[in-house]
Amino acid sequence: MNYLRKPLIMIFSVFILLGLIIISCDVSGDSTSNDTYGSLQIITPVEWNPDIVSLQIIGEGPSGRNFDLTFPFSPSPIYISNIITGPWTIFVFALNADADQVLAGQQSILIEQGMTKEISINLSPLEGTGTLVIEFTWPVGAISNPVVSAFLSPYLEDDIFGVPVELLPFEYSEVEGMVVYRYEGVHEAGYYLLETQIRDDSGTPWSKSDALIITAGNEVPVTIDLETGAVNIQIILDGLDPLEVTLTSDSDSPLPLGEEMTVTSTVTGGTPPYTYRWYLNGEHLEAETGDSVVVGSTLSAGRYRLTLIASDGDVLGSEGLVIDIMP
Repeated sequence: MNYLRKPLIMIFSVFILLGLIIISCDVSGDSTSNDTYGSLQIITPVEWNPDIVSLQIIGEGPSGRNFDLTFPFSPSPIYISNIITGPWTIFVFALNADADQVLAGQQSILIEQGMTKEISINLSPLEGTGTLVIEFTWPVGAISNPVVSAFLSPYLEDDIFGVPVELLPFEYSEVEGMVVYRYEGVHEAGYYLLETQIRDDSGTPWSKSDALIITAGNEVPVTIDLETGAVNIQIILDGLDPLEVTLTSDSDSPLPLGEEMTVTSTVTGGTPPYTYRWYLNGEHLEAETGDSVVVGSTLSAGRYRLTLIASDGDVLGSEGLVIDIMP
């Protein structure tokens, strides 16, 4: 097979073994003597795209611990040691000579003391097309006359997005007492802003904005699950999200009417400086461009969803939280 002429149609595998300490790369953070450690051994296939010159390895682990390392590509194994035990998500990106990410993959693992584990991560091209699947679900009868919509905007650079495209059609079905509105479509691989919304008889929108990545040859599922009662929307993005974004607030929810809270973000990964786009119930807060935002004092009673989309100019990350305002 011609790897030189067709560098973007192959699926590669990276094999990761835990438990071997060869090269010391401390990712333990503010560890104590009670912490225990494991390690990674990363083995690349013998046959490889000659355009790939390096591998970027990002790990996101327990208690906010993380690492971001780049290694020159080589058939020899790559070892990373001093990794705190616990659940980790490992992201692997293959970079070309211009440091562009051309292949990507991820896998969740549990590092355990004294054990060696092996997992395989498939790296898929970031060029080509992938399938986006969106499902809105809720119990039958929970919402009267619902109207669902979704828009996808391609990410261009910094905090700039292209023209949003409405995703149609949504097919309706009922499965085991649950309403399901389902969209499935093929899109160019890349980063996107996904905006989803549901309206009922009252006209009240439940909206959410998130960063999303579509990789070539893969299916990216997005599930929007509405529960009865408070009607909370949870969007689960199984696509890659290389920037790690966390949000913290100085007040608890629910918030008394007329009071305010400050929400502060922490962004790791990528290459600073970052740009920030805040959304409240899907509406872009254009005046808010910093790493924190103050909300609440002008809001009426109800449920709100605050979302931050951060960028370093090349990749995106997003996080959100629900804010309830008491009557």
